[in-house]
Amino acid sequence: MESEQIDPLLVPFVHAASEAEGERALASLIADYAAPTVKKIVGYKSQGWSGNSRHTDTRAEAEDVYGEVMVQLMQRLHSLRKDSASRPIKDFNAYVAAAAFNTFDRYTSRKYPQRRRLKNGLRYLLTHRPDFALWEAENGAWLGGLKAWRGDASSTAVRVGDVTASVTASVRATGAERRLQQLRQDPRVFEREAGASGDLRDPKRAVELLHAIFTWTGGAIEIDLLTSVVANWWGITDEALEIDDTGGREDKPDAQLADARPNPAVETERRLYLKRLWDEIIELPPRQRAALLLNMRDEHGNGIIELWTVTGVATLQAVADALNMTAQAFAALWAELPLDDKRIAALLGLARQQVINLRKSARERLMRRMKGY
Repeated sequence: MESEQIDPLLVPFVHAASEAEGERALASLIADYAAPTVKKIVGYKSQGWSGNSRHTDTRAEAEDVYGEVMVQLMQRLHSLRKDSASRPIKDFNAYVAAAAFNTFDRYTSRKYPQRRRLKNGLRYLLTHRPDFALWEAENGAWLGGLKAWRGDASSTAVRVGDVTASVTASVRATGAERRLQQLRQDPRVFEREAGASGDLRDPKRAVELLHAIFTWTGGAIEIDLLTSVVANWWGITDEALEIDDTGGREDKPDAQLADARPNPAVETERRLYLKRLWDEIIELPPRQRAALLLNMRDEHGNGIIELWTVTGVATLQAVADALNMTAQAFAALWAELPLDDKRIAALLGLARQQVINLRKSARERLMRRMKGY
């Protein structure tokens, strides 16, 4: 791994002459760069938890997420120093931010399944309704709003700490900045102040509700915050799943789902396998990759391409890159997955049988390369 391939911030650590020197460089990376960024992002994202009426210890759970991110970063940095063939980190600050966003999203999806389902539904509406849009901000956060707001040349930024999200230039004049801040502090403020019709409590009127929210704020909203606002409006809550290690699980039915999770060693082993599989998929020819990924499904026929993002093996952007798509184009396609062969053929400009043959070749190659792993 050449020095010029990695972020200059990492050079003193990666090329330290001794373990002691490496540890000092690592401590500086964590204290000066990683920790402040992760704390800001996790603190910023966890503000939306205030909308969950059963969520009673936001600070403790934010600390759990912070701990997960830091463990992942330490492991990645140590592997970077020990393995010269390890994939370099070209932008350390961007890598840290992405790790924080992805870990937070995985934690929320795991612990709050109702919220995850609601968020997926909102993503679908934002990417399939002609008047809405979903796009990625420079800091990695996903924003939802009116399509006219997306990519506005006169965009400005709403700042919370040092975390920003793009919104239209009219934000400050219309008070959208203040309203977004109010929502972050308490997502129920829309319910109290907007005066929206009670009829909008019917989930079948989701489109009208989103219009009401965007009209009230006057600016784009982070997808997690939007999820909190809608969850409050519709009365959607999740019972946080706690693991009882005292042996009294029979008295706590709410812990049953948590008990079904594999132990950390098994989770680590599975994740390593998925990481190796993903690396092999990336090595496939582009058309084989697309034929495989766009059709990925489990034994029940359900799409499982989200396996890579949920486990943290690959970001949404990485999956989009593997498909030679923009993140926006892939997000718009997300709700349709898995695609049938005819649809994939149309996207790739191929015949249906060619798609079938490409996927068969991809599977055979993966079976050979993963044999015995």
